[in-house]
Amino acid sequence: FFVLFSMIFFLSTTMCLFLIVGNFPSSQPRPLSHSTEHCPLQWNANISCWMPRAKGFCFAVVGDWGEYKAQVRSVAFRMSHWAARCSAMFFVSTGDNFYKVGVRNLGDRQLKRTFEEQFGFAELQRPWFITLGQHDLMGNYTALWQYTNVSSRWRSPSAFFTSPVLTAASNVGSTTVQLFVFTTCSGCRFFNDRLLEVQVPWLKEQLLHSKAER
Repeated sequence: FFVLFSMIFFLSTTMCLFLIVGNFPSSQPRPLSHSTEHCPLQWNANISCWMPRAKGFCFAVVGDWGEYKAQVRSVAFRMSHWAARCSAMFFVSTGDNFYKVGVRNLGDRQLKRTFEEQFGFAELQRPWFITLGQHDLMGNYTALWQYTNVSSRWRSPSAFFTSPVLTAASNVGSTTVQLFVFTTCSGCRFFNDRLLEVQVPWLKEQLLHSKAER
């Protein structure tokens, strides 16, 4: 059994906390020993690729994927090559997805042009668990939550949420994984410390009842 914490802080003052809970065979006590790759990009984009020893389970975390088409395309292209090497199970975005002031509504063209088209590579056609950053929250952030019901990949139903329990076959047996996501944005006019006060009890309750713990 393991719990992995991946806490990422950005200059935009957005903080995202992701917890992955899983159950691995006892014959592989530390399957999450991993290599982490960082793309040599020229702007504030970050990609971390987790490749555990238990082959068959891997995922990528990306944040601040770029403001302009060429930037986003470069990030997506690099991610697609990495994902092809290990058959990535899912992807996580830690926010600041749409510069500079988020999206206007559910029909905003950025949703198609920035996400669906630029990240349209076959290797990236997996679930994307999304949290919102400061720039996203400047716009119509509820539209980004609603987009979960429109896109086949986008998973961001609310300010805090969990993934379903995911099962992956690996070289050491079956692996169960669950992702817990919550977001805070210090200084954002729509989010404050009171939201964090709600999320922490929620997180404890979710961890207590997670089937991935068993």
